[in-house]
Amino acid sequence: FDAGECGVAPYNELESKSYVYDSLTECCLKRFPLALDTCCDAEGLGGCVTTGVTKYVPNFIEQKCQAKSEDFIDQSESKYARDTMLACCESNFSWDTQSCCTNSGGC
Repeated sequence: FDAGECGVAPYNELESKSYVYDSLTECCLKRFPLALDTCCDAEGLGGCVTTGVTKYVPNFIEQKCQAKSEDFIDQSESKYARDTMLACCESNFSWDTQSCCTNSGGC
């Protein structure tokens, strides 16, 4: 991740059609979906603007649910996202909801 990539003007017209975004949030989501926190916190770019709506998405490797801004939930995660930690654990870890709640820091 190059922190400047979302804050740099395009070099030419061809590049400008490919990489100009309306906001830092849009740029980070499209170009750096795996480094959103780093991209959004890049110094001098003003940060990402979010709706403030939090959803809970599963982390299947760690068998827990974690809070995530609705703005940063990608299409592959959206079908698993829930409004509460408990709903996330019940829906995505139905075979062991209690462990999910414990691993998630409590439901």
